[in-house]
Amino acid sequence: MISETRQALGATLTTELGFTVHPVLDERLSPPVGFIIPGSPFLERGATFGAFGLRLECHLVFQGTNNAAASDAIDDAVETALVTLVNAGWSVESVSEPFLMTHAGSNYMAVQLSTIKDVHL
Repeated sequence: MISETRQALGATLTTELGFTVHPVLDERLSPPVGFIIPGSPFLERGATFGAFGLRLECHLVFQGTNNAAASDAIDDAVETALVTLVNAGWSVESVSEPFLMTHAGSNYMAVQLSTIKDVHL
């Protein structure tokens, strides 16, 4: 159930954002791109009996290190992702400020969306 939920979240965001959101962190990033990793705590007691709160962190990554084009792309993607997540039944706990992310020796601008959804295992 956890893996299927993460894959479904990636597919839903991919459809709405217009760029690939991988259900895991890929070895190679080709922005714009997204990936999903476990949040902390990964699982906790859910809102109803038998449910567990599944936390996932959605990272959206963009080319550039701090320019207007990257900032506009991040703003647009965050707005779209928020609407998409809420419509898909996810609670968005927070959205980080854009930050410089280094991966495989390259620098990117990124933002992290912290999400939680009740699931039944």
